[in-house]
Amino acid sequence: MAFGGLLLFGLNDGLVACGAYPGAYLLDVGFVIPVGAMAYTLTQRFVRDARSLHTLRDRLEGLVEVRTSALAETQEALHQAEKLAALGQFASGVAHQVNNPASVVTSSLSYLERCCAAGPPPPDAHETVIDALAAMQRINGLVRRLVDAGRLAAVPAAGGSSSVQALTEQVVDEARAQSGERVVYRLEGTPGLQVGLRPEVLAQILSALLHNAAESIPEGRVGHVVVRVGLVEDGRVQVAVRDDGVGMTAELQRRAFEPFFTTKGEGKGSGLGLPVARALAESRGGALRLESRPGEGTTALLELPEPAGSR
Repeated sequence: MAFGGLLLFGLNDGLVACGAYPGAYLLDVGFVIPVGAMAYTLTQRFVRDARSLHTLRDRLEGLVEVRTSALAETQEALHQAEKLAALGQFASGVAHQVNNPASVVTSSLSYLERCCAAGPPPPDAHETVIDALAAMQRINGLVRRLVDAGRLAAVPAAGGSSSVQALTEQVVDEARAQSGERVVYRLEGTPGLQVGLRPEVLAQILSALLHNAAESIPEGRVGHVVVRVGLVEDGRVQVAVRDDGVGMTAELQRRAFEPFFTTKGEGKGSGLGLPVARALAESRGGALRLESRPGEGTTALLELPEPAGSR
């Protein structure tokens, strides 16, 4: 219609120019009509597209909210499944650790019951009782370690601080007294550093690391354990415990923090030292990892936050 009007205005100007009739020239004004028509059309399209985009945005926001809620529920379900799996693994480890000595106690008591019912106690009754008592002591020791670990884990995260250098010296002295001349300990690093952990929690972690370092050194030679204290790039305090023991394969490193996993013989290790130490460190905002190669020793890297407001 706009271009039709423009043609009519052009015909009018042609007739006026030929003198067919007196009138005004309208072609210049006629160009405004298609321009205005195009502007109106584009404006309508813009408004329509804007409304469509607004509607689409509302739909997308609704879909994102629904998907976010579904993802949060899925993550929560996955977290619960992981906790149940960890609990099942932990319960399985506890059952395995308790089952063996409990079987010894049951067998010993059943044997004594049968012998006493048949007559006087047998000659090996005293030895059987000793075996049963030893098995019960193993069970009691395991329960005591679990209770101690739970008590330490329940310590509030805030409100405590420890001098790393002083506490490390104390734990190293205790480890040196236990190991004797078999292991040489050396303490290095920056004095005066503080971490946001209670002393008993930090002592528990360091004792576990030093115990594992000493146990990794084979019999028949003098081992060396170096404990270095310092600051890392993110401002946290790092305690590195390095030994020159037998080292660990990649598979052993992967399983080192599994509860009740141990490379020691039956009854010689609870398999709780490193898992509890790592759990205590992470519950206070820290981290614990291992670096090792077979035949080259192992380095345990403990990183802990400084007390709040220390800087």
